[in-house]
Amino acid sequence: EATYSELTERGFDVSEIRTGRRPGTQVCTVRDKTHGVPTLILGRD
Repeated sequence: EATYSELTERGFDVSEIRTGRRPGTQVCTVRDKTHGVPTLILGRD
């Protein structure tokens, strides 16, 4: 959640944090400023 907050404060378009496929994980997607590279941020609950 700290990374999510920092990215949004810096002006990145980031999806909401959601439950990951693996138990105990959370993910969010960075939608812009990635130079066309799909970027998924992974973290633990």
